[in-house]
Amino acid sequence: MAIFSSFAGNTTQPISQTYGDAAQQIDIGCGPTFVNGTAAPLKGGAGAIGAGLGSMIALLTMLLAFFL
Repeated sequence: MAIFSSFAGNTTQPISQTYGDAAQQIDIGCGPTFVNGTAAPLKGGAGAIGAGLGSMIALLTMLLAFFL
């Protein structure tokens, strides 16, 4: 369930809508400490993609300026 919890922190994923209920059901059968009932927020989600794209554009711009 830990892997599901990590993806449930991303609100664009369908599992983010169902993880809480699924965790409650598992807690009923396995005990209240078996599953983390809250979804862990993703670290570096969409912001990391945007930052990587910005860095790549800056690098390409510098290379273009160097060769011209």
